[in-house]
Amino acid sequence: MENVLRPLIVIGGSVVLTLLIGWVTDLLLRKADARHDDTTLWGLLRRGRVPYQLLLCAAFLRGSYDQAQLLEEHRIGIGQTLTLVLIGATAWLMIRVAAAIVESSYARYARASRDAARVRRVRTQVTLITRVVAAIVGVVAVAAMLLTFPAMRAAGASLLASAGVLGIVAGVAAQSTLANLFAGLQIAFGDMVRIGDTVVVDGEWGTIEEITLTFLTVRTWDERRITMPVSYFTSKPFENWSRGTPQMTGIVYFQVDHSAPVDAMR
Repeated sequence: MENVLRPLIVIGGSVVLTLLIGWVTDLLLRKADARHDDTTLWGLLRRGRVPYQLLLCAAFLRGSYDQAQLLEEHRIGIGQTLTLVLIGATAWLMIRVAAAIVESSYARYARASRDAARVRRVRTQVTLITRVVAAIVGVVAVAAMLLTFPAMRAAGASLLASAGVLGIVAGVAAQSTLANLFAGLQIAFGDMVRIGDTVVVDGEWGTIEEITLTFLTVRTWDERRITMPVSYFTSKPFENWSRGTPQMTGIVYFQVDHSAPVDAMR
């Protein structure tokens, strides 16, 4: 009887405690969001409740699993799985928290600023910063997961010894990808083009809809999407009609006959 009750108490207690703490935390965030109308931070933090609860549940189970005495022959494998889930949930939560902080800061800046061009510039930088943070956290999380395996820890010394050679080979193999990566950072912080800018590229007129670390999406006037590598905008000329201000001076041609009302047209 004890062999059945102990696992149920440990596992059930971990799940119930996770749900209780998650509910209390979400309640506090909702109250904070209703109390502070000047910021969206607390509302955005609620997006992380799923990884937050997953992190709590994995932590509780990982800490109390040894006492459950359940499936002793698979104890090491289950413990390893819980550790991987714990690392993944932590990375997921960190990405959500970082995105909430960055987005709330941008929303506050957008409300306070009256310069539309500067707001578009900050929006572009915020988008790329969020993607960079997510990529860094993801790489660190995957590395931490791999290091939990004894075979990977044993191979660590040889991997470090060959890191220079592997770095050179990877750099040559991924030359175009690295070029696009650095071009994306150059576009974001060099203020060459921003989300919402009106541009003409390869004879196509459109609006910058999305900028990532490797590609850029232009939405044309007829609702087509043109995906281009960001390195294009650092290596070839293009027209940016809203680089400074949206006002423009241009020439307009009317094909009319001699009976056209010129005064009314003016």
